[in-house]
Amino acid sequence: GRIGFYVFKILEDKILDPGKQQEWIWNNANYGKSFFLEVVPLNIKYISASGPVWTTELEITRQWRKFIVRSHPASTGLTQTTELEIHYIVKNIGTTTAKYNVHLVEVD
Repeated sequence: GRIGFYVFKILEDKILDPGKQQEWIWNNANYGKSFFLEVVPLNIKYISASGPVWTTELEITRQWRKFIVRSHPASTGLTQTTELEIHYIVKNIGTTTAKYNVHLVEVD
């Protein structure tokens, strides 16, 4: 059959110093789907003694899913609710401060 996909920009214009990493969470992800994450470097002009240099090196070092089940008191009318979170870590493996976006592709 035919496979559909959707692309979401889930982070925009984030800044990360060299050697640093940040953990992020995208919550309320759809169940039964495949997800692919891509970090998209944006150029920041860095001026050095030898002139301008534009280098940005980023990677997603780890990603995982967290499925959460919450039980509720009977008085609420709900027995339980569920949530799926996509966790991931972005790391700056370059030598200059990086600006970036993160895109998530959801595949049916």
